[in-house]
Parts: sequence; C-alpha cells; structure tokens
Amino acid sequence: MLKINSLDVFYGTAHVLEDIFIHVEEQEMVAILGANGAGKSTLLRTISGLVRPRSGNIEFQGRNITGLSPDEIVALGITQCPEGRRLFPDMSVYKNLLVGAYVFRRDKARINRLLETVFQIFPILQERKEQMAGTLSGGEQQMLAIGRALMSEPKLLMLDEMSLGLAPKVVENLFRTIKKIKERGITIILVEQNAAKALATSDRVYVMESGKIAVAGLSRDLLKDPKIRSAYLGI
Repeated sequence: MLKINSLDVFYGTAHVLEDIFIHVEEQEMVAILGANGAGKSTLLRTISGLVRPRSGNIEFQGRNITGLSPDEIVALGITQCPEGRRLFPDMSVYKNLLVGAYVFRRDKARINRLLETVFQIFPILQERKEQMAGTLSGGEQQMLAIGRALMSEPKLLMLDEMSLGLAPKVVENLFRTIKKIKERGITIILVEQNAAKALATSDRVYVMESGKIAVAGLSRDLLKDPKIRSAYLGI
C-alpha cells in the first residue's frame, strides 16, 4: 500500500530523516518506535504532505504522491491523527467530527454513514456529541481525535503518540479499539512511545534512531529479542 524509497528530509541544515526505506502492506499495522527526536513524527508529517522531502519518493497504492498537498493526500485516503490531538476545544464533539469529513462536505449521506461508524466504535462520543471538546477527559479527547480522523474514511490511518499522557486503563482500551479498526480493513501506522503495547499489537516494526531506520522486523520477533529490547525499546 505504502512504499517509501530513499527519503531524505532537512529542517534548514539539519538532516532529520536520512535514507529512509519503509513499506506497509494493505491491512497491516506497522509500528514506528524510537526515542524523542528520532524523526518519527517528521516521517508522518512528510507522508501527509506537511513536510517536503529533499530527495526520495513516497508511493501510495502504486502512485507517486511526493509533493502533493496535504488535502490531495487526504483525498487519496491517508489521514494522520496528530500528536496532542489538536481538537477545537470550543466546538462540540459533533462539529469536531464534521471537520474530519470536510473532504465529503457535500455528501450528507456519506457523512451520516461515517458518523454512524464512529459512534459504533466510540459509543461515548455519541453520548457526548453536544459537549464541548475541551471539557472531555484526556481519553475521550483521544477517542474524538481518532474519530475525527476516521471521518475522512482513510485507507491508511497514521496515529502519532496515541497513548501519550493517558492512564494505563485508558491506553489498554485504546489499543483494543485500534485492533478493531484494523479488523475493519483499515491499514495503520502507529508511532508510539509505549513500545511494549505497540509491539504486542502491531504486525511489523521499524525502530528509528537519529533519523535513520536502526532495526526492522516482525513485531513478535523483536519483542522476544533481549538485545533489541534492551538497546532500542527500553523494555
């Protein structure tokens, strides 16, 4: 589904992504792990079109999408749920969800169908739909951020630091939920600090270090490797 070839990204003179090769198959969940500053979020922002690479290319379903605008990339079926949720706190849950469906703004039937799907996945959002987003708990805000991303009907959903700052029980519920989202046929890239949870949930993993891919493999294999666990994953 997604193929990244020899990608290089600079911020000014800083070489933040160097010679990145990644592939993601349809209906996989692929985890991107690494310490803060390793380049994980920059990678997602580059896939989303928010950052332009210096060299290399990104292919999505066989099409070169390098250089396309963010809205063109969303229209093709790639959506990012950003770190920090980036909700509109003074808007209702319902209106935040509608923002996610902007690409389909003239298709009321499609929007209603997508709302129904999001409310099936996150029933609490239906209960809270008239509540201001800023008054939700941290876990509910993260559910809303994921729900908003799903409103664009993505083929590829990219989740950036989904569990950040949340209680363990909430994190457990969210990981169960993204497994259900994957079962609906949506491919997922998961950038995550919680390495143990990410490895237990994903199919494959790339570990980033200083803007490069340091390790890649099946999640179950890396989870069992004590050297990898100690050197790169802190578990």
